[in-house]
Amino acid sequence: TSRRSRTSCGRCARPCRDNLPVVTLDRTFVECSVLGFQSVLTTALAITCYVLWLRQRRDYFLTWSAAWFLYVVRLSAMSAFLVRRDMIWLFVHQVMTGLSAMLLLVAAWQFSRGFVWRPWHLVAAPLMVAWAWLTIFGMHSMLVAGVTSTILLASVTIWTGIVFWRARRQRPSGATTVLTWAFVLWGV
Repeated sequence: TSRRSRTSCGRCARPCRDNLPVVTLDRTFVECSVLGFQSVLTTALAITCYVLWLRQRRDYFLTWSAAWFLYVVRLSAMSAFLVRRDMIWLFVHQVMTGLSAMLLLVAAWQFSRGFVWRPWHLVAAPLMVAWAWLTIFGMHSMLVAGVTSTILLASVTIWTGIVFWRARRQRPSGATTVLTWAFVLWGV
């Protein structure tokens, strides 16, 4: 008779990990946890930009605050979609992606060039809503919606890094260099 343990794999007499029960985490739990963590950090960033705006009254801080707040709404909508699988949350996610991307770029332009909002600039918002509606509810294509929002956010993020790079050449600053690389790497 063999003296092997019940948990041995048969290749040796010592206990083996191969026979231990596999413990896995629920995928939705893990994804929502990551989104929640990112939301906490992004909320802190939005609050920081808002406090800087209160102190310095520079328009780009308020625009960044709004952009990061909409980004948190975007992350929350994605969490709601993962849990509920209701397409309205994917639609909200797509709209918030477009709006936050637009505001990130506007804030970079405000910072580097003194960009000023004009009434006709607001046309971009309904266009983003219409595109999100078309891809989610018209085409019923999460693929088209996901690819276009990824391309939009990556392009705007990289372009924001380029804007900061140009501003860094005019006004050298360690913070501008960090922002340049952060946005470019995030976009890639």
